[in-house]
Amino acid sequence: NSHDMSKEEKNDNPKAQSNAFMDTLGEYAEDAGPLATQIGFGSVAGYASGMALRAAGKVAAIAVGTGFIFVQGLAYIGYIEVDWRKVERDYASLLDLDGDGKVTAGDLNLAWEKLNSVLAFNLPAGTGFSADAFVSTELS
Repeated sequence: NSHDMSKEEKNDNPKAQSNAFMDTLGEYAEDAGPLATQIGFGSVAGYASGMALRAAGKVAAIAVGTGFIFVQGLAYIGYIEVDWRKVERDYASLLDLDGDGKVTAGDLNLAWEKLNSVLAFNLPAGTGFSADAFVSTELS
């Protein structure tokens, strides 16, 4: 039992060190009570949501890129004509969230804030959710 060992024996025994760490961690968790559960759940949900958003973003980028290559290829060989100016206007009107007439990082920030407010709605620890969702989308 790691509780019956001397301090020197615990320092030389990795399993005893691990048990002592887990005992200490358990004591802190008991002291923190519901707060630890809320932060833990919010963080896990935020991290998992961020990873899912990152994966969905990659899939969306591949779909848009593939679609562009296909359409541009068809236009090049003369099967279709594309009004790219109209496409650009429609793109800007859809994604220009701040209404300044162009798509900028500010629009991306507004989109993130709206999405985050939806995903963190009614969670007991929205701050942990938001931070971990952001961190997991930034990981490469």
